[in-house]
Amino acid sequence: MRERLALAFVRVGNCFIKLNFMKIHLKLSFLFLLTASVAGAQGICPTGWHIATKTEWDTLTALATSMRPAETGKVLKEAGAIHWQSANGISGTDDLGFAALGAGQRGSTYYSGFSEFQQQGEFWTSTQYSTYTWMYYFLYNNDGYAYTQMPRSYGFSVRCVKD
Repeated sequence: MRERLALAFVRVGNCFIKLNFMKIHLKLSFLFLLTASVAGAQGICPTGWHIATKTEWDTLTALATSMRPAETGKVLKEAGAIHWQSANGISGTDDLGFAALGAGQRGSTYYSGFSEFQQQGEFWTSTQYSTYTWMYYFLYNNDGYAYTQMPRSYGFSVRCVKD
């Protein structure tokens, strides 16, 4: 059984770092606002890496769908329920080694609180759509995934891909 000891948020520039101290476990989650200093292909990724594009996400989800058509999200979510709220036996299998975590989100400037911790894993892409940016998300109580466009004022996780 898990025991949460402390949960803290630290802001460093446009990055919100979620420190989740659990008994014998420390996990860091980073939630990024897509401002001019973060948005774009390289974004916050190290040299030689870039934030995944919508096309790269589409390729990843197509591969996961080919493995388990009705359980794409399950294939991509971290195995077990350490970083996901338990829901009627629904949990990830991490068949592709992606290990999406339920890091939650930081709301927009209109609602700047943190929410959905262990309930949603939300990821920015570097692909813009008008004044929005594409993002993909996974839910704790669902084996699927979804994508949509969101204002850049939200804070979500990113995945860096090697160039």
